[in-house]
Amino acid sequence: MNLAFGALQLVLLPELAVWIPDERVVLLSDVHLGKGAFFRQHGLAVPDGAFTDDLQRLTDLVQQTGADLCVVGDLVHAGHNQEWSRFAEVRSTWQVNVTLVAGNHDTYARTHAEALELTVVDHLVLGDVLLQHHPNEHWAVSECSHRICGHRHPSVTLNGPARQSVRSRCFHLQVTPESSTLILPGFGRFTGTHPIDWQPDDRVFIPAGRSVVEVPRALSLR
Repeated sequence: MNLAFGALQLVLLPELAVWIPDERVVLLSDVHLGKGAFFRQHGLAVPDGAFTDDLQRLTDLVQQTGADLCVVGDLVHAGHNQEWSRFAEVRSTWQVNVTLVAGNHDTYARTHAEALELTVVDHLVLGDVLLQHHPNEHWAVSECSHRICGHRHPSVTLNGPARQSVRSRCFHLQVTPESSTLILPGFGRFTGTHPIDWQPDDRVFIPAGRSVVEVPRALSLR
């Protein structure tokens, strides 16, 4: 799904990421490495299959696009654990730059970034688009009128004519007369989701097989 966003041309990917060909970068958000391990440490029998899948999806994105990787916050859920060590091994095989726009969970990543050849910043500007993790925080660069954020793990519930419904992670584009903000879906399979507050001028996109499609607002309002 191609989307014009400020001066950038975005490609929304069904892998819950955004590819920007002109910048040679793939954006994603809210991986939350170690979330499963965190729960296991606190006595919950959580399998690590979701984490293994996340690592493979990350590697596939890097290999398929050959682009640098930018995580728009919350790469890590908590401190050091086995999942972090496995991620470090996989990252060492990537011949690309990895940038983290730090989120509220990324204290550990900040202090261990050098070992992973990870560049950590508080915000990033691509063209005329600002990247920052939390959409409710003040605009770090006021000259930008377009933003890409994470944090919210957006989802939308679609309702069918026979009272059936399905909930899907989504890309949520919030539009006002002054600005636009694209909220990325949570990438990590073990991250929760939160229903969006769909305003009349918003646009919503969901993964559908091997593509991403725009959802008519009426499907969510039935």
